[in-house]
Amino acid sequence: MKKKKKPSFFKGLVSTVHLWVGLVVGIVFVLIAASGAVLSFEDELEPIIYPKFYYASEGRNTDQLLPIESLLDSAKQHSNDNEIARIVLTKDLGKGGNILFVTKGSRLERSFIGVDPYNGKVQEVIKPGRHLFTWMEEFHRKLIMGKIGKTITGICCVAYILIILTGVILWWPKNNKILKQRIKIKWDASTKRLNWDFHAVGGIYSTPLLMLMCLTGITWSYSIFESEEIKFDTQSHQVSAQTYAMITHKYYLTERDEKVQIGLPDKKKDYLDVSVGKDDLYYHPETAALLKEDSYEKVSLYFKVKSWMKPLHTGSAFGFVGKLIYFLMTLIGVSLPITGFIIWFGKKKKKKKPSIRAKVLT
Repeated sequence: MKKKKKPSFFKGLVSTVHLWVGLVVGIVFVLIAASGAVLSFEDELEPIIYPKFYYASEGRNTDQLLPIESLLDSAKQHSNDNEIARIVLTKDLGKGGNILFVTKGSRLERSFIGVDPYNGKVQEVIKPGRHLFTWMEEFHRKLIMGKIGKTITGICCVAYILIILTGVILWWPKNNKILKQRIKIKWDASTKRLNWDFHAVGGIYSTPLLMLMCLTGITWSYSIFESEEIKFDTQSHQVSAQTYAMITHKYYLTERDEKVQIGLPDKKKDYLDVSVGKDDLYYHPETAALLKEDSYEKVSLYFKVKSWMKPLHTGSAFGFVGKLIYFLMTLIGVSLPITGFIIWFGKKKKKKKPSIRAKVLT
């Protein structure tokens, strides 16, 4: 019987790194990936989970929409004295959709208020920390541990890139015969072999997208793309009736295919910002004058790349089908530390020393 050839020093080192780095960060990656899988379909699931927050009445003529100032006053009555920081005009606004208001604060400090734009009634208030996807995003990015959690997820992303690279090296076949075995799952095999196939085959197919998710995820953990500091020195912190009129005609009453987010000025911010798709526009709060326009076509390559980070991270850059593929690959990513642990545990069990009874008999 031929003795099994020992792996080279390099392969042994790669195997050790793959194993122990995987054991250390595996559980964290499972949690991050699982929450990420849910967040992939945030836009589709949120209106289903919070129907009253998003939809109030049947679609009517946009001429019947109440003024934004009136709806803002309604929202303020349910904001627990917290300042309204953002107005969200959904793409379904003319089809029975609510106008949404978000209060100031960190993710878990914000309230979300949905107001019927036709009668001004508050349909639903989601209190701080009660919004599922906001909580999920905080968990996904910081494990609800603040700066420490952000550091942990960043380290996990870097470590998982190492796991992916070492995994590809270990998977790499010596010849075509082995290649055929490593690109398909042998469904009629033993449970042990099936688990190995799920790990090896699933791992290699999910490698490109998992690598992309990790690389784009790192940009948030380590602030690779710093936010641009916006300053206009308008010395104005209140939105005038003139500016509300501009918002109404340009965004509120206009049919569109994507939502509009309007950031209101506050004590530290003396401008009004509007985000539509990948475009950002900045207005004077009192005069409604356009101060700056960051149109996707006109911004530098740096900001274009920055704007693609989230769509590439979530799969939304490739539409619904892309998000579905991302979701499936993420589920495989969730399974990899689990199947890997089972492989390791099985080998460890096999290498256990003989029992005391066996030693006595010898």
